[in-house]
Amino acid sequence: DEFSINVNVELYSILLGHEEAIYGLCWYPNTDLKKVATTILSASMDKSMVLWTFDDNQKMYIDKARVGEVGGNTLGFYGCTFSPCGSYILGHGYEGALHLWKIEEIDNRINLVPQVINSGHFNTVEDCCWDKHSGRYLLS
Repeated sequence: DEFSINVNVELYSILLGHEEAIYGLCWYPNTDLKKVATTILSASMDKSMVLWTFDDNQKMYIDKARVGEVGGNTLGFYGCTFSPCGSYILGHGYEGALHLWKIEEIDNRINLVPQVINSGHFNTVEDCCWDKHSGRYLLS
């Protein structure tokens, strides 16, 4: 007995803005249905994370906020995620560092404010998962 799935794939948009490979991509969490379809976070080895929003007029994703070039993060970001409530973004570095920013939206502008976060890895953090129920636990 064979099992097969047919999938149709269509190009939706191209994200232009990173200078190195993108290692992480994350959709906005299900807290706000309008933002879910229109907000993406990307993490790259170019030492940056970018928050993208879809522009209906231009029919493409626009770079709305960017963080990066973090002091000890010499090899870039290995991945990224949103907090379950969508108020924070987290990036994890190739050398084991965790980096956290709070998303502040003022007058339709997005500011990413650095936050303090514990870290204790001595090697690559390959993935992170935030507890989606309470948001109190982060596994790395």
